[in-house]
Amino acid sequence: MKTHPFFEQIRKVEVEYRVARVAVARYQFHVQANPRLLTEDAVVVADVLRCLERMERTFPVRMFSEFEAALRDVWARVRKTQPEMQVLIDRISDRWRVAPEVTGRVHEVRELRNAVVHSTTPPVEMALPECRGHVCSFLSYVPYTFLLRPRK
Repeated sequence: MKTHPFFEQIRKVEVEYRVARVAVARYQFHVQANPRLLTEDAVVVADVLRCLERMERTFPVRMFSEFEAALRDVWARVRKTQPEMQVLIDRISDRWRVAPEVTGRVHEVRELRNAVVHSTTPPVEMALPECRGHVCSFLSYVPYTFLLRPRK
């Protein structure tokens, strides 16, 4: 069975995260061997360390944006409204009878995203693979054949 493009887009964000972590870690290694790289690139060691540290919080935002785009696309096939994200999650959950615990975990991912975007303390810490699992579990309740229908 083919994977739907929505799931692929979400998976690709996780791959981008792994690539970025490897790239920044290797850059950090090369900087230790050749500190002139910092001057050439106009950064300091603290910039590299902050980048590594913040990736854990940055990529869930990217992943959630892919999830949000998927939900908005699905909802556009059902209704012409554009509800705020919390309401949209609940409406899709009601429509396709998503398990309450799955909906609750997606709301946790949404709250994590909001905390990062608004520079507040997140209510929960969550690793990227866990975020991916929650949003993909939620999307899996939407019938595959429904997703394939042409938009009205």
